[in-house]
Amino acid sequence: MQQILLTDPGYGEVKLAKARAKGGYEAFAAALKRNPEEWLETVRTSGLRGRGIGWPVHNKWSTVRSGATETKYLIINAHEGEPGSFKDRALLERFPHKVLEGALLAAWGAGCTRGIYYTDVAHDDALEAFQRAMDEAREANLLGDNILGSGWDFDIKTSVFPGDKYPNYVYISGEETAIIEFIEGRRPLPRNKPPFPAEAGLYGKPTLVHNVETLAHLPGIAANGAPWFRAMGTAETPGTLLMSVMGPVNNPGVFEVEAGTSLRTLLEDIAGGVIDGGKVKAVAPGGPGTAFIKGDAIDVPIDYSTIASAGSQLSVGATWVIPEGMCLVEECIKIQRWYERMCCRQCAGCGMGTSVIYSNLTDLRRGVVGTEYLDYIMDVAEWIPGQGICDFVERCSQPVKSALTLFSEDFLQHINEGRCADGSYSLVNRKFFDPTAQDHGEQDMPYRP
Repeated sequence: MQQILLTDPGYGEVKLAKARAKGGYEAFAAALKRNPEEWLETVRTSGLRGRGIGWPVHNKWSTVRSGATETKYLIINAHEGEPGSFKDRALLERFPHKVLEGALLAAWGAGCTRGIYYTDVAHDDALEAFQRAMDEAREANLLGDNILGSGWDFDIKTSVFPGDKYPNYVYISGEETAIIEFIEGRRPLPRNKPPFPAEAGLYGKPTLVHNVETLAHLPGIAANGAPWFRAMGTAETPGTLLMSVMGPVNNPGVFEVEAGTSLRTLLEDIAGGVIDGGKVKAVAPGGPGTAFIKGDAIDVPIDYSTIASAGSQLSVGATWVIPEGMCLVEECIKIQRWYERMCCRQCAGCGMGTSVIYSNLTDLRRGVVGTEYLDYIMDVAEWIPGQGICDFVERCSQPVKSALTLFSEDFLQHINEGRCADGSYSLVNRKFFDPTAQDHGEQDMPYRP
């Protein structure tokens, strides 16, 4: 299977000398000698989409570049607060120079003059690796003033959110406008949009915000061209994707797959299938903030449009596996409890909605309510989207809505008998990653080449 990001089965390219021995920064040096508009056109032709929401990368660059102000910012979003996502840390800890070269290429293409690396205090290993890479790059005149004699000045500072002191903001502090609020010295609360950061972001200046995986793709595109990148993946989602597979599977970890690979191949062939020979009951392809797909529908190809057509979202690829025998009522309660804790309470939709759903699910679990509560919970879940100013409000009810639709028998079992079905079990004591754990940012995920 083609791999272009996780290319070293060892520890990766942590040191500058090793990265340069493998061609690191050659593409960036060549790009500096070209018109940045040409580089932007290459990215447009490549079809690279942001590895998160999936928006075309060149659209953001064009907006930032056309901004009227001389000062423009690049924010490297290494916060990775999505439950169960470990892909960005896998890149930063093992390939920090690939990410840094990508950041330089993004800044050059979008016309940025200043950069900020933003992360959470829990991700100290990744921060240390990237800081070391920046120090080496400055010594080699790859970062700072007059980079490689080009006349272009660009440097990167760091901003670290203290998630250990403010755990209820761990999730929301990774939203792009909340990041900007924090860097400007305020609480990390999302802003109303528009204007979008690319139009008026940090200190009112055009601001390009990219996550780590998106940036890591740029050196390969710069070195090999747009057709090389488009030869992989699908027409709609070219290239490869990093998928963090979690749950009771035999081989959990971060894997690189070509877009278009089926969910079944990822879960059964690459992640080794469910432990103890079990079968998949449900999958949330993008993590606990995305809708479930039934286990008998996992032949769907992994790209943004086909996952959406299947009723879910790819998001950051934090794939959560639920095996047969686990109760979706219990899983939805965990999800809603987590979202209730993480909600910033700025908007009524998620502030009230998550609490209402959680309290009603706990009553349903005990069998003290009737079937009318299923309609009530669904009504609240359908009301929440659109009742807030950030993506949180669009995501927090997706798992519950899909579970009520696809696995109504689990809910009826609790209403009728006040317990899970015979044979259902909890994997609380099994050693696998729980994406809704409060301390998810401090847990580690195996890196799988």
